[in-house]
Amino acid sequence: MYHEFFQNCCREFKDVIYISGNHEHYHGDIAKTHERLTSKLDYLSNLHILEKEYVTIKDLTFISSTLWTDMNKEDPETLYAVKGYMNDYRIIMDSSEPVHYRDQIGNFHTRDNHFSPQRSVREHKEMLKVIDDVTKHMGSEKFVVVGHHAPSKMSTKPRYAGNFMVNGAYSSDLSQFI
Repeated sequence: MYHEFFQNCCREFKDVIYISGNHEHYHGDIAKTHERLTSKLDYLSNLHILEKEYVTIKDLTFISSTLWTDMNKEDPETLYAVKGYMNDYRIIMDSSEPVHYRDQIGNFHTRDNHFSPQRSVREHKEMLKVIDDVTKHMGSEKFVVVGHHAPSKMSTKPRYAGNFMVNGAYSSDLSQFI
């Protein structure tokens, strides 16, 4: 079904920029999602699937990724709390950070880890570095940053404004950066 969606978008528009949100990783491995999407959709030459990458179209540079959050500037309570109540950290696996353990009889094993709030923060920082690097090296070009998670706390619906920890998983305060 998603093939039809992307085919329609690519027929309709000269260039299509796509970034993954958190749900694209559900029931999969975050370390492999980008590769899986690009390999399945690489036949669409005007589709740009970007993850901590950029593409320049005419005089406009698009810098794009999921833009995970900084978890309220790495607040320990937020990091702890969101792991327990967000599906992201229960159903997204992360083979890039395997878990090594010993079973009851002393044999060592390795398994994939679950995606974690700490990994979200690392992803966030990596994207900020990409933005900084691209904007410094591209001179005075025009830039658009495309992300899934909100770059401003001002995006929070008023009815959720008082829920500090939950909002930390959905938005960061990048007002000074912007």
